[in-house]
Amino acid sequence: SAEVYNKLFQMTKNYLYGVELVQLQWTLKRLLECQQTAQSLRTLTYKPEQTLRVPTPDNKSQETIGVSAFAWYMEGLSYLGENQTDKAKDAFQKALSITSPFSLATFQLTEIEKMAPAEKK
Repeated sequence: SAEVYNKLFQMTKNYLYGVELVQLQWTLKRLLECQQTAQSLRTLTYKPEQTLRVPTPDNKSQETIGVSAFAWYMEGLSYLGENQTDKAKDAFQKALSITSPFSLATFQLTEIEKMAPAEKK
């Protein structure tokens, strides 16, 4: 199914296909592909009404975020999956510079700060 979304996203440049694709790639731990799709999502132009609803870290509510912020967030998650915490931190900070508040990005930054210095790369 990731291949189908990849073809659809490449053919149409519809951000909704890209959002589904980047989430599938993350779930499948296809981290480099996840980073590439996130970068592609950021190159698109968005209208103000083109936003996403994402859960808060406690899953009790949702918040509205920009698509570019979501792309930075997903790229940050993929860097965390590769233990590249400095790149992940930078990506989460970029997500917050686009959409704030963005609880998931803030949560990940807090988790990175809690890591022992030996775990950071």
